Amino acid sequence: MINQLNYFFKNSYRHRKFKIILLFSSLLIFLYSRITVLNAELSTEEWLFLSPGINLISQNFFLYDWGILAPDGNPFHKPPLTSIVYGFFSYFFNDQIYSAKFFSFLINFIGLILLYKITKNILIILFYIFSYFFLASSIIIQTDILVFFGFIILSIAQLYYKKKSINYILLLFIGFLILWMTKIESALIILFCYSLYYVLIKEIKNFFYLYLINIICIFLTLILIFLLTNYTNNSFMDNLFSIFYPIERILGHQTESLVFNFKGYLYSLVLIFIKLYQYGFILETVTIFGIVFYILTRQKYLFNKDIIFFLILFILPFTIYFFVGYAGMQFPRYFIFSFYSLIILFSLITNKISKFKNIRIINLLILFLIIFNFKNSYFLLKNKGNLYPGEIGKKEIGVYLEEKGIKGDLVTYEYFSGYIKNKRYLWTIIKGYEVNKKKVIDNLHNIEGIIIKKNDYVNYDVAQILNIFQNNYNLKKIEFKNYDLWIKKI
Repeated sequence: MINQLNYFFKNSYRHRKFKIILLFSSLLIFLYSRITVLNAELSTEEWLFLSPGINLISQNFFLYDWGILAPDGNPFHKPPLTSIVYGFFSYFFNDQIYSAKFFSFLINFIGLILLYKITKNILIILFYIFSYFFLASSIIIQTDILVFFGFIILSIAQLYYKKKSINYILLLFIGFLILWMTKIESALIILFCYSLYYVLIKEIKNFFYLYLINIICIFLTLILIFLLTNYTNNSFMDNLFSIFYPIERILGHQTESLVFNFKGYLYSLVLIFIKLYQYGFILETVTIFGIVFYILTRQKYLFNKDIIFFLILFILPFTIYFFVGYAGMQFPRYFIFSFYSLIILFSLITNKISKFKNIRIINLLILFLIIFNFKNSYFLLKNKGNLYPGEIGKKEIGVYLEEKGIKGDLVTYEYFSGYIKNKRYLWTIIKGYEVNKKKVIDNLHNIEGIIIKKNDYVNYDVAQILNIFQNNYNLKKIEFKNYDLWIKKI
């Protein structure tokens, strides 16, 4: 059976018509799967990145929309490029959320094109298409999609242009500019990887233009922050220091756990492992890296500058992000570009080992990974891209409120902000904050309704506010899939 399958994949490629049909079919599968999941509703943090860009274009202020209790949300918890790009793309179609997510789809598609350019191997292309991890990454509105884009540009520079050529330096500049304007920690990690790479290949002389490029990128990032400060309610220095807060928060918290609460640190690693396993990342990474390690230890002649480059860009970022103990909320997005580096590494190696004696087993292992992803990919397609079906229903409630002409204030959740235009008191900044809870209770006469997640009734603050609301007003309960809308009867 193994010989038959290998014979099929090996010899089918020799027929030009079959290759075209297979490639065209793969493209259709990619387009269908990615366009289907673009209907996913907003999840945690996505509106925080999208709304500043929308507000900048439509209202000339660069703030995130976080309700009545936090009207001046400072978006500089990360460099601003993510919000600007997604805000720009949000105006392509009528549905702003769908339109913004279209950018993530485009970056995923560019990743597919580069892989095909490198390998011409349909099995690897199908693996990328059906990978639950890459499918999920094609719909999120996050900084890590821009980081992925920057890494793709750096990969093109590495693979197709000679060092110090104008094209190489230009692509290096564009790639790092995107990184610095998107996510400082990713820019630092990749800069460190480049530095190590130049040391290993004994090209330390390249340090000059590498660091010169990064200094220029940092300077341009500061200029962008300075210009956008005119559209915020904060000073330039406040915005600048805000960017470094997430790095300090994550590293500080994990360092504290490592020193004073080692069990807590280990627990965070276990949670990351579980999250990565749920998205198929662990099985895929162990399998593919295992193949790479096996081949390189037996075919040492394969080592060249490109192999070393992508090996570093996989191992170092993966190790840093994993042992820092933080993968990102919900989808483990921090690992996107390092995983893609591993796929490129695998593609470069398999291109050179067509006569390797175990190539049949390697093809079967990739085929197994493709089949393994069918169930999870189908789950995501079935739920229209919603990674967490328990949070579906935001758009439905938004449509209901608009159809019924309900314009009054609401108590709701942060990720509803992209679907409702009402003034909002957000549970995120009510729960656990007595001052904000009192403001809500004092303004119940202005509040038209309360949206509660079905499993959130057990929260003390939620239960208390709802109880006071029920005692003072005649309410109607409207049930949706995962949420209840308590609204004043007219």
